[in-house]
Amino acid sequence: MYATPGSKVPPGGRLRLLPSTYGNINLEVEHRIRDCTDEILSSDLILDCSHNHLMAEEIRFYHQDHMHKVLNVLNGIVSHVPRPEPYNLVVGSRSWYNCLVKGVTQFYGTFWGKAYGESLTPVKPDQIAGIIPWAIDCNDYPIGKEKGDYYLFFSRLTPYKGAHTAMKLARKMGFKLKLAFPLALDDHKHWYERYKPLIESTKNVETVINPSHKEKVELLQGAKALILPYESHEPFGLIVIEAMSCGCPVITSNLGAMPEIIQEGGIICRSFDDFVEAVKNAEDLKPEDARRNAERYDYRKVVPRYLDLDFSISPRPAKVSMLVARPLLDDRLVDLNLMGISLWVNTRDIAGGSIAKHGYYEKPETELFLNNINETSRIIDVGASYGYYSILGAKKAIKGTVHAFEPNPYLLRYLLENISLNQTWNVTAYGIALSDGVAVSPLFVSTEHPEGSTLLERLLAPKNVLTCNVASTTLDLLFKENPCFDFLKVDVEGAEFKVLSGAEGIIRESPEISILVEYNVDALRKAGESPKECLKWIMERFEYVRLVPTEVLLNEDNLEALYPKLTYLNLFCKSRRGA
Repeated sequence: MYATPGSKVPPGGRLRLLPSTYGNINLEVEHRIRDCTDEILSSDLILDCSHNHLMAEEIRFYHQDHMHKVLNVLNGIVSHVPRPEPYNLVVGSRSWYNCLVKGVTQFYGTFWGKAYGESLTPVKPDQIAGIIPWAIDCNDYPIGKEKGDYYLFFSRLTPYKGAHTAMKLARKMGFKLKLAFPLALDDHKHWYERYKPLIESTKNVETVINPSHKEKVELLQGAKALILPYESHEPFGLIVIEAMSCGCPVITSNLGAMPEIIQEGGIICRSFDDFVEAVKNAEDLKPEDARRNAERYDYRKVVPRYLDLDFSISPRPAKVSMLVARPLLDDRLVDLNLMGISLWVNTRDIAGGSIAKHGYYEKPETELFLNNINETSRIIDVGASYGYYSILGAKKAIKGTVHAFEPNPYLLRYLLENISLNQTWNVTAYGIALSDGVAVSPLFVSTEHPEGSTLLERLLAPKNVLTCNVASTTLDLLFKENPCFDFLKVDVEGAEFKVLSGAEGIIRESPEISILVEYNVDALRKAGESPKECLKWIMERFEYVRLVPTEVLLNEDNLEALYPKLTYLNLFCKSRRGA
């Protein structure tokens, strides 16, 4: 077992400690699992129950002949792990399975759908190895002897968990309610402060903050019932079976996995009036029924189901293309000399190494970028990589938006981490590719330097290529409802002008748009493009075309003289013709 201190292992088991990062993503810690790769690969069965599934991802990239013995136990309704494509997934309920296959989140069809999003990338049924419920040790949650005089809400105070409805019930019916919740993370504290006036104004509500395991069990044993008015499709609900194991009946919503989990010893409600009636009838619920329901989820009954799975969904490939020796990623957290930004980068990568060395990347380009956006700008960053331009843009365009595109699964992980690290929530990250049409396309990733990827296979040496499928579309299709933007940056390893061809509508509808695009003669030729025609394409649409990092302006008069000298640079374009 590779887990945090305090994790339990059976007799003869071994625990390899990983520091706890509760509530936070910490790549530096999570990457330590790769120190144990050889030992893990020697196992007969590999259960990856982590949130980010980095070991399963490592195996998918570099050790495909071991994929057949990996099971990925998901923690929540997510469809993007392990990257680049999920495999051998285990989910905790039929409701959970249905959400993934349909491509919807736990918030679909609910009040919270607009706030949290309703759609995700669908998972294919054959990517799911099985439906196996989460489990507990019922001995850790013994049935209580006596009931107290209170009802209990036990969950985070995140609004879709329904604490406000539980308090509304308490006020209406006059019963004593204990609210038990964690208060360890900023998110917990935020919602506590939001709920605090309501809590303090409800005299029959008592709070229990950060209860220990012992306190948790005692609360569950003594409660007349656990009230959970969920307002989203909960994928499972571990607290439900913990409560029922303690002989505590559960009164909850008819959403998500609740009707599956609670077959006896609880009441399923469809409306607030149902909750009122359920509380009136709660004393008719028998603790013994609740306990019997929970025992179906004791680990002694659940664990054998893993061993019964036919989980070799991903068979041993006839050709193993990714068995390469590679050290751990040289991750480093770099404080930039700009706007108080910090970025996780890989120092072996050209861009990452430059950022780590200088505290910035492409200085002239950076200055042009910042000088041509303002606090309300709408920005597109294609080939976002670590998020350097995206996060700079988000910091300056504090009332604007940034759309960051990075299909490379390795870099997408850095991008998401850096967005979170800098709290630039006006950045939307997309793990898709952009081109001049819509397709599911192979993305070719260098196995020696996974930071480099392209839709064009011939740009990489065949023996050093990993292929994964990604969705590709056009910018015009994505933003057809609101096509006006202020800045477009494109750096996609030779496919730049396919991206621009798919953005003709945006360029046409954005009279003030500025564009920063990479121009690499070798990459363009390998992509089947004519470099000179690409330059002409740009000049037909923009009056101002600067060759960066120089101060030289490109025009019809000097194109023929300059063209043979142009090999690898960036083009900065503005003043759209016809605007």
